[in-house]
Amino acid sequence: MDAATCPEPPSFNELVAMLPEALRRDKREDLEDSDYILTQVRVDLRHHFNTFASIDRLPPEIFSCIFEYVVQPSEDRTIKSHKPATERLPEMRALLALSQVSSKWRAIALRTPSLWTHVDTRHEATLEAYLARSRSLPLRVHMIAGMNELVGRLLVQHGHRIRRLDFVEGPPWGHSSASIPSLLECLTVAADCDWLPNEEHDVIQNVCLHSRLKALALQPFCSEVPGISFPFLTHLHLSRFHERALSEDAIFYLTSLLASTPALQFLILSGLQIESIFTSVSPPVVLPSLRALTCLNSDMGAALRFLESLELPEDALVRLDSLHHFASDPPEAQFALPLPSKSLVASFDYLEVVADEKELHVVAQGAHSGLWIRASFIQAHDAPQSSEDQWTTCVVGLGTVLSLASIKTLHICVLDPDLLPTLLPLLPNLVELAVRINPRFTGYDEGPCWSLLDCLYTTLTPESEETVCCPVLQTLAVEVPTEDPDRFRLPDAPERYNKVRTVLEIVAARSSMGKPLRHLAMQPYCDCPAGRVTMMETFRTALAPFEEYVAIVEVVESVKSMLCPLEMRDMWDVAGAEEYWELAPGERPEYRLPWDE
Repeated sequence: MDAATCPEPPSFNELVAMLPEALRRDKREDLEDSDYILTQVRVDLRHHFNTFASIDRLPPEIFSCIFEYVVQPSEDRTIKSHKPATERLPEMRALLALSQVSSKWRAIALRTPSLWTHVDTRHEATLEAYLARSRSLPLRVHMIAGMNELVGRLLVQHGHRIRRLDFVEGPPWGHSSASIPSLLECLTVAADCDWLPNEEHDVIQNVCLHSRLKALALQPFCSEVPGISFPFLTHLHLSRFHERALSEDAIFYLTSLLASTPALQFLILSGLQIESIFTSVSPPVVLPSLRALTCLNSDMGAALRFLESLELPEDALVRLDSLHHFASDPPEAQFALPLPSKSLVASFDYLEVVADEKELHVVAQGAHSGLWIRASFIQAHDAPQSSEDQWTTCVVGLGTVLSLASIKTLHICVLDPDLLPTLLPLLPNLVELAVRINPRFTGYDEGPCWSLLDCLYTTLTPESEETVCCPVLQTLAVEVPTEDPDRFRLPDAPERYNKVRTVLEIVAARSSMGKPLRHLAMQPYCDCPAGRVTMMETFRTALAPFEEYVAIVEVVESVKSMLCPLEMRDMWDVAGAEEYWELAPGERPEYRLPWDE
């Protein structure tokens, strides 16, 4: 029977009119017909009832927009994705659930091709359905190794549509370079195996050679990619170094890759090891467009050698995070050479240093630039435990790496009393110094804290005009968790302090030598609210003699650090860093200070 002679199905009203007669029949065939009519009535009744729902009155275009946000909540749902760079498989449950809510929702989903542009090669039937429903839109394809025939056919028939390729367990072998998508914009390769065949990297090279890549993620980074230029690449993610790349040539493999990326803006890498990188590359690789560099989970020495091999622009942000400094590291693991990025280093005017027996946090930054270092000290299990500070050499080495003459503000919180008299003379243009004493470090008594304060006062008290430390210092702020003025070494300190200098000696001596302080601030703490008024009066009385030498004398009352705030600036969340992949939680910038661990 053709369409012209096919009768129209009964309407809802006609079905209802047929019910009484159908229910009076007693033959099996008649009862089956009655059951069918009842089912159709129930379905039509639900459809009729749904038309009264508010949501059902939305235009189909609104439904399409809502579905897109549910399926892929990102701005560009064809090429870019807010997923980790090596996310294994696309999530399809949301789309399938939406299309099964009702026939109307299913029809809208099928008429919205942008919902079906993220495909994978696990199931051929599903793949074919997605390819048909996405029509001619650009594709993001997630490929599974071992399905060569299917993948080959996909590349030949739809290669012109593919903008992003995500390979799981490496790309499929055996495809000719002619099949590689010529408009490919993003390539990610994730492999968990311990050993990767050379053929696999040949395919990666073919992909790179025949595309205009803007984003490339390799997990792991295994070897050099020779003779390939990446003139359009803006995002590079090398999640770890494979053992086959951990050789004396590792730094050259890496820098040769970077040398071919003149447009690179975002670089993330991890797993650099000191045994593979001992010397920096000369001349350094110039990355004129770099905005953010992140090195994670690496040996501290290797990360520093790598940084010494690059020349970065003035407004770059460099974060060396979750580094490891081993007790057995050779001298090469310390700061050794000035950074080639002269304009970047010269832009730093602010420095903060926090260190305890295990953790180091150093941030040098300017208005739009920064160098962030966070490292952990690791001691061998069979080595004798030491309570000595491990970071003095590293922090003082900053003077070699950064040329600290541009630093005008220093916020510091450390335990080693010897660090301040070694570091402060390296800061000839320091204007503001804020020192935080004992921010409740666990496992330490008050002795080292007061020794640190004594060293601070001794270092800043000049013996002669030629020996003035920090000659242009204007502001000195000291924060101590105590309500006792004696702990600050204020005037009339007890006899037990007669062998150390008080802060009054600093300001009086500097004033007499023509290097006066302009602002002196103290921040004590008082856990008892009732005693705060008395505490503040006591401090103001103790600080009264300072008004002869200092223009502004201030006592700050707060339970929060006001004089030495250590807070991450917004600029470290760089816009565009997650344009092609979402950073994992451990890859995101976040202040984790030692007392917060």
